[in-house]
Amino acid sequence: MSFFMELLIIRNPKITAKDLPVIQAVVNEHWDKGRTHISRELCRHWNWVQPSGHLKDMACRELLMTLYRKGLIDCPPPQYTPKMSTEPPPNPCGTKPHQLHS
Repeated sequence: MSFFMELLIIRNPKITAKDLPVIQAVVNEHWDKGRTHISRELCRHWNWVQPSGHLKDMACRELLMTLYRKGLIDCPPPQYTPKMSTEPPPNPCGTKPHQLHS
């Protein structure tokens, strides 16, 4: 893991080098439960909530992925990967293309 001196701000939390071991410890503790669970645990740890009181877990996942891409933390692989469908997507208008007016 590389060390950085500057302050890293991602979606408002100010992350410093001192925060990385805490973040990694939460990631490691909940590794097998997936990224969503990890982000929610970090939100609870930081009391990082929206004005409505809901956890900012999407923003936290973005923060985790940014730290991961920078090589500052390790993260578990995604538990869900969308599969490409072999069927064409449904037509939002509900009509077949040949039924359209010319």
